[in-house]
Amino acid sequence: MINRVRAYPASGKGPYTVFIMPREAPLDTLAITRALTAKYKSVTDVFRVKPNKLQVTVGDRMQANAIAADPTLTSRYRVYIPGSRVEVAGVVEDVGIPPEEILKYGLGAFQSTSSKAVKVLEARSLFSASIVDGKKTFQESSSLRVTFEGTILPCFLIIQGLRIPIKRPYFTKVASCAKCSRIGHSADYCTFQQQCGKCRGGHKTEECSSPTQKCPHCKKQWHDVSECPAYRQIVADHKKATWNRFNGSFAAALKSQVPATGNSFSLLEGEDEEAEHVESQPMCTMRVVSGRTGKGKKSRSVPKKPKKPRLANPRSSAPAESFPTLPAAQNVTAVPPPSVAPKPSPSSPRVRNRLPHPSPIQQLPTVEELLASLLASVNLPDPLKAMLSFAMPMLVACVKQWLGNWPALEMLVRLDENKN
Repeated sequence: MINRVRAYPASGKGPYTVFIMPREAPLDTLAITRALTAKYKSVTDVFRVKPNKLQVTVGDRMQANAIAADPTLTSRYRVYIPGSRVEVAGVVEDVGIPPEEILKYGLGAFQSTSSKAVKVLEARSLFSASIVDGKKTFQESSSLRVTFEGTILPCFLIIQGLRIPIKRPYFTKVASCAKCSRIGHSADYCTFQQQCGKCRGGHKTEECSSPTQKCPHCKKQWHDVSECPAYRQIVADHKKATWNRFNGSFAAALKSQVPATGNSFSLLEGEDEEAEHVESQPMCTMRVVSGRTGKGKKSRSVPKKPKKPRLANPRSSAPAESFPTLPAAQNVTAVPPPSVAPKPSPSSPRVRNRLPHPSPIQQLPTVEELLASLLASVNLPDPLKAMLSFAMPMLVACVKQWLGNWPALEMLVRLDENKN
């Protein structure tokens, strides 16, 4: 439970929301709405989220902060700004500096030097729990919870030039109400009726004498809420959601630091120098590569793929069987058919092996043969075929000129039909 009033910082972007819940008296929704709209002109919406909860949307930041601190409201109701929208908390270990000094001189700094330092709003010692003689006791630990202004957790705590790494985000405890036995709030803010956590009766849980006592969350034999598997799953999901939220906001901050015309790898400069300071801070060792973010893990050595060997020139090493002779074009009069090897008969498929082997260059088709074969294989009207046959010499010249810019294509087609 905090004693200070949360407020939207100057860097906060609207719209701004403030929540109102009952404390000393039930919510008079109409009276609250009239008072807010009359006093604060930038109020754009008052929405009843639940019968005991109002959400006020304000267009002006200063007026939103004024509503959260308005004594006419806070004296009767619980008025607050959600902490997740204005502040973020992290854990530092073995600092050895009093919380008062951190609050007075501390600043939050990011790994990028171009990012502005943020203000420290609160610093408190953390306590560790232990069981002594069957009773749970709490002892002050060497860790501190430091709350910063804004929604992105800094990487370092700076105190008069001393830089201390922030180990991890602070995970808020998942509350369990001792009044109504529900999960998600404490008895101080409970608006429900008294309900036993063992038998669902209208008395306190510790006063229950019912013979049938079951956990209201997992429906098994009653046990302490800290041992409930349903409660533990909620806690695990809460921690995971907290990590995802902080990782996502930190990744967005890193992306915003990369200039549009700069090198996207510039954020990695000097990273080795900072590695020993932030190795326990996964969120601060994120890397930005090609617009994506990930935790700073050591990259695995990926073996390079072997290069494919280049194909040899058919003039010197290609086998004679590599490029079969294309059939001569039919129904083409513009280009005389070239002399080609006799076509093997279907009855003897391997007769070609018994014929004399032509040289590799002679076996390659010419441009004229390719175009003639293509024209013969396409089903076109006779008038169009006649026009293409008439323009065949021009097409051959254009194709030869284009193929001349690609020497590697000599492996597939013979540009000069007179080569031997």
